[in-house]
Amino acid sequence: MAGLFEDRLAPNCLGEDRLVPLEAAARAWADVSAQTVKRLCGLAIEPWSVAAALHRHGMLPQSRLSALCHTHKVAISRAVDVLVQQKQWVVRLPSGSDGRIRHLILTEKGLAEAAIVAAALADLRDLCLAEISEGDVAQMHALLLRVKEGVRRIDLRGPPGKPRFQVIPDSVRAEIKFA
Repeated sequence: MAGLFEDRLAPNCLGEDRLVPLEAAARAWADVSAQTVKRLCGLAIEPWSVAAALHRHGMLPQSRLSALCHTHKVAISRAVDVLVQQKQWVVRLPSGSDGRIRHLILTEKGLAEAAIVAAALADLRDLCLAEISEGDVAQMHALLLRVKEGVRRIDLRGPPGKPRFQVIPDSVRAEIKFA
């Protein structure tokens, strides 16, 4: 398993001589989970993220899927097409008021397959965390939530090619929609 991530020892995107541990852990998890999903059900990570969100939350509108998956609506639409047409894991349901497709839901086949993949990913996560105490896992979880909150506070709305890296005041932040 050590050989899987040897290419990650190269300089990172910030031009540093070593990877930041958080970045290295995130990349390693992304790589191994994507490989697991591909091996188990043949899906790329984008369609899987849609199936996982539907598995966890039940019937959802496509716009909510886009927010949950932190993915542009066009990419979500392509992922849904894969799940509907190629896998038959998802069905589109029309709105009661105007008949347009508004909601997506997993089929029986999709529920069964998503449960298998979700269980395998949970086992993989448990294996990755096996050498870490429950207290350390809880502390890591709390710290990662703080990192996530810190990232969400960064203002990237500057001119194209020149984002402003500054903290958004809470009064302004409340007015901005975050995915």
